Amino acid sequence: MPADLNVPDLSSSILIIVFFVLIVALVFRFTRYFQNNPIIKHLPAPLWCYFLPMIASWVGLIPHTHVIYPAMSKHLLPACLILLLAGAHLRGIWQLGPAALCSMLAGTLAIILGGPLLYLLFKPWLPPDSWMGLGALSASWTGGSANMIAVKEAIHVPESIFSVMVIVDSIVCYVWMGIVMQISSFQEEYDRWNRSRLEWLDDVQTANLSDQKSHRIWIVICILLGVMVSFLPISNTSAIILATALGIGLSFLKKGSDPLFEKIGYFLLYLLLTSIGARANLAGIFQTPIYLLFGISWVLVMGLVLFLVGKIFRIPLFFLATASQANVGGTASATIVAAVYQPHLAFVGLLLAILGNVIGTYLGIGCSYLMRLL
Repeated sequence: MPADLNVPDLSSSILIIVFFVLIVALVFRFTRYFQNNPIIKHLPAPLWCYFLPMIASWVGLIPHTHVIYPAMSKHLLPACLILLLAGAHLRGIWQLGPAALCSMLAGTLAIILGGPLLYLLFKPWLPPDSWMGLGALSASWTGGSANMIAVKEAIHVPESIFSVMVIVDSIVCYVWMGIVMQISSFQEEYDRWNRSRLEWLDDVQTANLSDQKSHRIWIVICILLGVMVSFLPISNTSAIILATALGIGLSFLKKGSDPLFEKIGYFLLYLLLTSIGARANLAGIFQTPIYLLFGISWVLVMGLVLFLVGKIFRIPLFFLATASQANVGGTASATIVAAVYQPHLAFVGLLLAILGNVIGTYLGIGCSYLMRLL
């Protein structure tokens, strides 16, 4: 903390939680009100929920270490994972057809296998424990923010490295999104040159994404299961894997979909991010350039693999672009990219990103240990 700053210390657990809840509420309100602002589009809500507590901790408004921080991670994460997965429309994924699923699989494998290969190349310039942060980043780039945090907690990524990964994730994700959206203007030329099988676009079945209310008792069940998992005498890794499996199972058991699952799940996720941000080491941000170069190279490898797969199987550009953003981005950005290419098929981006949420935690843990072996 800078010596010349004299600010009150919120050391009570209750005050800290209230402070975090206020941050999340303000970020939700602010980003929704200014959702069309270019700054908000490129600096989304998760980033604000992470960096505002980091700054508050740095100036001494809240303590840098506190018993409530790891407690929040331990008890909020399982419920968050179960809610987000149980509320997802997993049945609709199988309606997307082979072109969409093949593109998604190609992009995912490029991230999981390309990361360790690039790690060998960059290893001389990276710290010894960098594999942990890059493993967490791989979970984000095969799933999303929840998967990234899950892997962080599972393999105990140091805060100094994780803060850098948050920056790299945001910068690379939205730069890639901008590039992919610009390429959409060459969609017809590419598909003509590639002799793409455009009939695959017509074969995609429209998934039923209507917000049919499911019984709210399922939300209570998800939260209770999350709490139970968090108190089990098992490792963080086992708890996260179990919570993910329970969320997937509940998604197929319950009837209908309910946006309240996602709202509560993301609220818990952002609240969890505030506790992680408060522990972050601001000095670690100075390591960003080498990790940023690594991240850019990583995404370019994915792009090259998708291009080759698209050429071999004559896959339309729509599926390749949407799958790439579903990997690197998330449900919102993948849906936007899909809508730019084929407005009537925007749901393809949403469902591919949901598929990433399902498998991202498992793949991120696996990628982490592949890098560790190297």
